[in-house]
Amino acid sequence: MTLDKFTSEFTTTATAEPRSFTAFVTVRQPGAPEKAEKIRVNHPLDVGGAKVYLQGNGYAPNITVKDAKGQVAYSGPVVFIPQDTNYTSQGVVKVPDVSDGLDQIGLVGFLLPTAASDDPTQASIYPQPLNPMLVLNVWHGNLGLDDGTPRTSTGSTPAT
Repeated sequence: MTLDKFTSEFTTTATAEPRSFTAFVTVRQPGAPEKAEKIRVNHPLDVGGAKVYLQGNGYAPNITVKDAKGQVAYSGPVVFIPQDTNYTSQGVVKVPDVSDGLDQIGLVGFLLPTAASDDPTQASIYPQPLNPMLVLNVWHGNLGLDDGTPRTSTGSTPAT
């Protein structure tokens, strides 16, 4: 199954109540042609007897990190986990071996789908991306990505 598109709608009231969530997917099963399907809240998709539900949605902005020479060191969608009902979300990017092969880069931050202003210390005021802002702290050093041990950015030094 491939997620092709995801849509969400919220009321325009101060409480921004959810109205709908829909996932548009392509289903592939052995011996059958590809099939376009929709998954909605309380309307799971039945795939060969297994039910697929929507739950825990959020945003995954496409982030590109370039090294000092302008070469792309990392590019792709990054899942940010919602922290409140307005989808103020937290995420982490770890970029292995940038430029010289010695430094690694860690990005830790927040996605505000609708920032109230240019002040990055505020939370999102609405769950849909009407005025998105990505606020990141950058770290460099040895993030321990090469030893296979899961960890946070411990041992890294803040970028200057």
